[in-house]
Amino acid sequence: MGIRSNLAHADAVLTYVNRNMGQDDTYWLEGYQSGWENGYALSLGDRMVAFSEYRKSDQIVVYTGHVIDFAMAGNVPSNRVEENATFFDCGEAEAAADLIIQYLEQDH
Repeated sequence: MGIRSNLAHADAVLTYVNRNMGQDDTYWLEGYQSGWENGYALSLGDRMVAFSEYRKSDQIVVYTGHVIDFAMAGNVPSNRVEENATFFDCGEAEAAADLIIQYLEQDH
């Protein structure tokens, strides 16, 4: 028995992002919540990502878009962004982090 956090996968991804992001970059970190999904949102310039454990599985879900594609209340992605989500198995936090870094630092 014990406490299981639904932030465990998001915490693992955030740890990898923090270790591997560009040294000259500063990401803006906020909480992300949409229904049963709880995680983090990161932005750099006009790009934003939100990531968490997916509500329908144990997978990690990553939503990518521009800041205007996410609602200010909870950083909830638009329907278009949700439809283009990328999924990773729960043990692939490093791969999810690589996608996040690549997306945020693209054209930056």
